Amino acid sequence: MAFSRGENNKPHTGLVIINKANESTNGQWEHSLEPGRYYNVGTADIHEVIVPPNGKIKSLRIPGRSSLMLIHESEYKKHSL
Repeated sequence: MAFSRGENNKPHTGLVIINKANESTNGQWEHSLEPGRYYNVGTADIHEVIVPPNGKIKSLRIPGRSSLMLIHESEYKKHSL
């Protein structure tokens, strides 16, 4: 299961992927994300992801029974103070 946060016509600033299976999975996301650094606040053992200027993530490996919750650094800083 996956969904992102943002307006329809603009790059999104958040992405959530939940892998309920026991095995790891590889995934891609079709919508553009705001370029920059994203922090993971989910359970997957990924600490941060850098999104290139084109806004596309080529591939993400999500461990089994875990979640990836990526928050753009601008949003992360607002909520972590």
